[in-house]
Amino acid sequence: NISVIFLGQKISSVGTAMSLFPSQSLPRLFRGCGKCLSLCMVAVSPPRTVPTRGLCSTTTCLTSTSTVGDAVSVCKQQLAEHNVPEAESSALHLMAHVLGQKSLCGIHERSITPLSSKQVTYYNEMMSKRIDRHPVQYIIGEWDFRTLTLDLKPPSLIPRPETEELVGHVLKDIEHRSSQDGGCSPGETNICCLDIGCGSGAISLSLLSECPKVQMTAIDISQAAVDLTLHNSVKLGLESRLSVVMCAADSLHSRFESCSFDVIVSNPPYIPSEEISALPQELHFEDRHALDGGEDGLLVVRAVLQSAATLLKPGGSLWLEVDHRHPPLIESLVNQDTGLCLDWVTYHHDFQERPRFCHLHKPC
Repeated sequence: NISVIFLGQKISSVGTAMSLFPSQSLPRLFRGCGKCLSLCMVAVSPPRTVPTRGLCSTTTCLTSTSTVGDAVSVCKQQLAEHNVPEAESSALHLMAHVLGQKSLCGIHERSITPLSSKQVTYYNEMMSKRIDRHPVQYIIGEWDFRTLTLDLKPPSLIPRPETEELVGHVLKDIEHRSSQDGGCSPGETNICCLDIGCGSGAISLSLLSECPKVQMTAIDISQAAVDLTLHNSVKLGLESRLSVVMCAADSLHSRFESCSFDVIVSNPPYIPSEEISALPQELHFEDRHALDGGEDGLLVVRAVLQSAATLLKPGGSLWLEVDHRHPPLIESLVNQDTGLCLDWVTYHHDFQERPRFCHLHKPC
C-alpha cells in the first residue's frame, strides 16, 4: 500500500482516513490500481492548519508535495467556503500566474504536474489574499485589456470588460473621421484625444496601440493613477505619443485652455454615493474617487460635459461609459442646457445588453 502523510498523520488505508476525519470531509477523489491506493486530496472540515510561514491560520494550506490539480482543488474549495465569488476562476487565474502562463489553457492538462516548494508557498500566499477579498488583478499585479497586458496595483481602478467595448466604439469613430479626411496613414499623429480619468492607462494606451494616428493626453485626479499610466506607457513603448497630467475634471478648462481635441473619452466615477457601501468587498480596495459619482452618480459626468463643450473641436466627439440608468438622464441634461454646445447622438448597449456608452457631438 502507498502511505500518505497528511497533517503529521500516516494514512495508509481508507479505514485510517475514516478514523481521522469526519465522514462528510473524506476525500472524494481516489486513484487505485490493484492493491495500491493513492489519496489525491483531503478536504478537511473544520479547516486544519499546515504551518507555512505563518500563513493560512484559518485555511487549509497546501503541502510541499502538492500538484497543480491538488492546489487548484484546495484553493477552489477554500474560496468557496469563505464565500469568495468566482472561486474556480480565481483559483485558475492564480495558478496560471504561478505557472507563468498568460491564459488558463492547459492548466487542467497539467493537473498531475508537481509544484516546487517555492510555487506552493507563493500560491498559498495568493490564496490567503484572495480569501481576504483582494481582487485577483491586484494579487497577480497585471491584467489583460484588449491587446495589452497592463501592470496593476491598488488603488488605481481595475479596467473592466465593458471599457474594452468603449475603446472599440471610439476606434470606430476615429476610423470614420480618418476616412472622411482621406484615410489613416500609419505614423501620422493628427487625431488629438483626451482621456479623463485614466486609471491604469487602459483606454489611452489601447487607443495609442491600435491607432498610430492618435496623440493622447490623459488626466486623473490621483497621483497613483498618473504614475501607473506613465509606467505602463513606458513598459509598452507608447510614451512618445502620450502626455499624462494630474488634474481634476472640473479644472480642465483652466489647465488646457489653449488646447483642443478631436475626441474626448471618459469612464468617470458614476456610482451614487449611497450605493458605495453595498458594493462587493473587492471594490473597496479601489480608489473611492474612481467609483463615487456623488449623490446621483452624475457629479463628475456634469464636469466632463462642461469641459468637453469647451475643449472639443467643432465636429468633435465625446464618449462616456456610465451607469445603465444614466443615458436618458444625460440626454435630458444636454437637451435642456442650450448653453452647453453639445448635441446628443445616441447610446450603445454593453455585452450584457445594458445601456452603457453615450456618444455626444460638438456641432460645427
